[in-house]
Amino acid sequence: MRFLGSIVASSLFFVVSVSGAPHELLSKRQASDTEQAAIVQLAKTNPVAAAKKILHIKNVDHYKPSWAKYNNISGNADAEQVPWAPSGVEFQTSPDVSLVGGDSFSDVPSSFYMFKTNYVSVKGSNGKAATQPFYINKDLSNVKRAVLVWPGYYRDSWNYINMVGNAFNIAKKLYDIDEGSVAIAAPYVLNQNDNANGAVRSDWVYYKNDNWCVAGVSHGPKHVSVSSFSAMDTLVEELAETYPGIEKFVIVGHSLGAQAVLRYAMLTESKHADQMAFWSGNPGTYTYLTSDRPLSHDDCDDYDTFPSGLGSGIPSYSSSGKSALAKQFLSRNVRIAQGLNDNGVSSEMCDTMAQGHDRLDRSAYYVEHLSQVNGGSFPDSFSMEYVEGVSHQNYPMFATKDSLSYIFIE
Repeated sequence: MRFLGSIVASSLFFVVSVSGAPHELLSKRQASDTEQAAIVQLAKTNPVAAAKKILHIKNVDHYKPSWAKYNNISGNADAEQVPWAPSGVEFQTSPDVSLVGGDSFSDVPSSFYMFKTNYVSVKGSNGKAATQPFYINKDLSNVKRAVLVWPGYYRDSWNYINMVGNAFNIAKKLYDIDEGSVAIAAPYVLNQNDNANGAVRSDWVYYKNDNWCVAGVSHGPKHVSVSSFSAMDTLVEELAETYPGIEKFVIVGHSLGAQAVLRYAMLTESKHADQMAFWSGNPGTYTYLTSDRPLSHDDCDDYDTFPSGLGSGIPSYSSSGKSALAKQFLSRNVRIAQGLNDNGVSSEMCDTMAQGHDRLDRSAYYVEHLSQVNGGSFPDSFSMEYVEGVSHQNYPMFATKDSLSYIFIE
């Protein structure tokens, strides 16, 4: 058993060979501070040009047998306040929750800091219902905006909503936002291992492994079959009914949650979709809209199967075909935020590697892909935010000033 806090990667050092000359594969793979600052600014007006600069960073497309294969420049940035926070804004740590067997929970917190647990009924395809617990901030009034948070790999919704809550505290001071005007909510996302270890109540919806991030169907309760994306639709509707003054819903996630955000943006047919914005931070993979890939997909039969592509395997949650989904996705209000030091591989699956060598590499190739499928220009409803000096760290990504503006103001 160990405690789940933030997962912190180690620093990537400049390694010199015995002869004194830098070894190509072990050299630094990050752009200089000056180069990163230029990319950040360029992406605001010309994401495609910024992507091309990223693809020319020395060794960004090399990792074997580099020590940096799964490691990034980092620090303990998910457990402390960001240096650009205004004076007096304190950082609230997330609850310590013990992992069982390294991948599941025996209990989850119900109330902490500014958050409590509420419940909403979700209906399966057979009309039978289960309960979807969700975190939400306390003391709401005159709510104008709702921010909904997907968790990451460990399904630790309490940690991710707490990080967004910390980011909100910065935004409140920077932009003079009324405390009760923003609802922040996050569904409990639990799976069969959590259920086996006692974290799931008998009527709660839960999933199998990580199928929740691909619109997968629930694994329990046994009498209910509901997609994770249907559950998110229901949560959006619950907030809309409870707080009828909501003008905008912002769906956010980092890492695996970021992938869920992009897939939800593509698939959802919620009646509130036109009021939605989607913030995706450091996603490890993308859903390509055509069968083209920037790198080889030889001997990779499933490279265009959802969620890597739209060639086949589109979830039953969606009733639309490939062309309609591509068109719908390109019309959505999407922000992709990518740390310029996030050059970890994350996965060596062939469908992932066909999209690029690492997260940073893949983000740049995807910018080019979106431009190509959109008639040669980056979609007007999309924006690309590159973040200087940040690796695969959720809190600094949520708390960058550009992200704060997108999530809480725009």
